[in-house]
Amino acid sequence: MTGASQRPHEEAGALALQFWARIGCVILAAGLLGMTAPEALAQQDDVTADPYTVTVPVDATSSSATVARDTARVDGERRAYQIVLQGLVSPADVARLPPANDATLNDLILGFEVANEHNSSVHYLADYTFHFRPDAVRRLLRQAHIGFADTASTAAVDTGSSGTLAISVPIADIQSWVAINQQLVGVTAIQKTDLLTLDRHMAQIAVHYNGSLDQLRQALTQQNLDLSGDPPNLVLAYRPGATP
Repeated sequence: MTGASQRPHEEAGALALQFWARIGCVILAAGLLGMTAPEALAQQDDVTADPYTVTVPVDATSSSATVARDTARVDGERRAYQIVLQGLVSPADVARLPPANDATLNDLILGFEVANEHNSSVHYLADYTFHFRPDAVRRLLRQAHIGFADTASTAAVDTGSSGTLAISVPIADIQSWVAINQQLVGVTAIQKTDLLTLDRHMAQIAVHYNGSLDQLRQALTQQNLDLSGDPPNLVLAYRPGATP
């Protein structure tokens, strides 16, 4: 066998050693920190608190560097998809996740970044960080009727329904508005509120919430708030007997 024919295999072997050396460093760090290797690798992959961003190592060998790189990226996209969605849903729903295909991934993935890139004539390895579109991921899960929670601090879990309501809030003065607004912060079913208008007697707000309208009413009740009426004539106030 000639030196020229040996070179691609030698280069591939060198890159493989680099890849496994990186994994070995993670395993060594795991021992020093008292973690298992899978736990350490999971921490390396999940370097951000953003549940819609994930970093995965990719490694592929093919007929050329270009084909190896494309193969590695596609494999990385699918693994990132599984990591992101499994992190949002309950273990019982993992088996129900929609399969990843090119059309779905094109819709979900906003972009990606590449680090620690190495390649030879036949081998490619790198770390890919994929950024997913939160709205697109949520829409996919709702269409599949799979509940999810995308922040560790949020107690409310999306059960496949959500909405936005325009609500009137009668107020006596600015202090009463501040008090009600503080109460709304503690309502787990509410994603966020937008202040539309405010005057001395009335605030108009848009409430973005998870679940059904009845669930929202129940969650507001737990904060001593009462949501009366029906859309589009909803009124929010303190429950009778409750004080700010």
